[in-house]
Amino acid sequence: MSLDVRDVVMAPPYFRGEWISPGDPSYDERRAHFNHVFDRRPAVIARCVGVQDVRAALQVARDQGWDIAVRGGGRGPGGHSAIEGGLLLDLSLMNEVFVDVDRRTARVGPGATQSDVLRETVPYGLAPITGLLSHIGFVGVAIYSGTGHLSPRHGYSCDWVLSAQVVLADGQVVTVSPTSHPDLFWAIRGAGDNFGVVVSVETSLHAVPATSTLATWSWPAVDAAHLLYRYRDFERSVSPDVFVVAGYSVGPGREPTFDVTLAHLGDEAQVARDLAAVDAFGAPVERSVSDAGWVELHHALDDAYPSCRQYWAAADLKALDDPTLELLADEPRRLADAAAGAELFVGFYSYRGAMLRQVSSPPAAMGRRAGCELIAIAMYDDQADDAVCEAWGEGFVARYRDAGLVHPGAMPNYTTRVDMRDAWGADYDRLAALKATYDPHNVFRRNCNIPPITRCQ
Repeated sequence: MSLDVRDVVMAPPYFRGEWISPGDPSYDERRAHFNHVFDRRPAVIARCVGVQDVRAALQVARDQGWDIAVRGGGRGPGGHSAIEGGLLLDLSLMNEVFVDVDRRTARVGPGATQSDVLRETVPYGLAPITGLLSHIGFVGVAIYSGTGHLSPRHGYSCDWVLSAQVVLADGQVVTVSPTSHPDLFWAIRGAGDNFGVVVSVETSLHAVPATSTLATWSWPAVDAAHLLYRYRDFERSVSPDVFVVAGYSVGPGREPTFDVTLAHLGDEAQVARDLAAVDAFGAPVERSVSDAGWVELHHALDDAYPSCRQYWAAADLKALDDPTLELLADEPRRLADAAAGAELFVGFYSYRGAMLRQVSSPPAAMGRRAGCELIAIAMYDDQADDAVCEAWGEGFVARYRDAGLVHPGAMPNYTTRVDMRDAWGADYDRLAALKATYDPHNVFRRNCNIPPITRCQ
């Protein structure tokens, strides 16, 4: 779609945020997506500062017949928060965080990053379950399951959502909770923003230590088979005080390495014992151990995921069993043969502890099941590498699927391309029926989309 400044649509009355059109000085900066693959030009960028701005912008989109993309943190690899033509509903200015220390809860706006949230909660010795990076949006994590350093202790982010405020396609504002629109409350905790614009989330907070231990190791990937079996033994025995991720990385001019990153919440004796267990894997080429505050812990990996061209693929492994480890042991060879100009990362972590616990009010997240999340990420700058990086990511997942080693589906916010029916399995039809109730025209379709079910289906 070709846009022209003569096609500018004026901001609605009393709109308090920024109404940015093509030709405005900040237009290119504000339309840019974290994943540079998605270089799209919206007709208008509505940077909202409150719920009434959201409602007013949606009304303009209805009047103009525009498609709508919603941007909170804006870090989704699938480019859903970028749009060609239409309305980009930018919620980044709605980044408020209100902490209720007595109730140990926080009310979080849709533009708040995880860093924003932690800087408000950690001074009280509290934190919600957040993802591993500081710059991603908290609400996006919470409404698409969400895992992080606290997950072995407390489960998924969506388990601890107490209520949310949602603007529906017709502009109606509803509060969803176990007693108010309970069906929609079930749906948004896991199936995300299919049903409306989530403009706030109330979440429980958990006690966190003043400092934690962050440790990383890297070994030459030629020793992958030995390292994988040692890693599996370690992970099976480690306590819920530890969140540990392992995987491979390779980049231009670098040989593949096998890497382990460990965040430890335990006491000094536990930390020493677990660090020694990983040291026993063998002599690494790199080793780093440091104390980190809870906020700083979430900044530690930010630089490893810069804004660039990206392709993400994921699989939900049944187990780190011998056949799976045999395939994983062969990955360094395949990494070395992939796009020469790309940074490639293959990571995996097991579902442990509270992540396997059945909760009293289960969300529409994939069922609790033993297994392991497997993620493949390609990061690069050259558009010419798009096809080869996509082929690498999808081929990676296909190997494990074809070998019968994966559960159906994977966490949708870990993938550039996702089959939603496969991802949600038995919950899919219920979600599609709810979509028909709350968004029958599929206004909110620029997401991990579940189209509304129709009578003929």
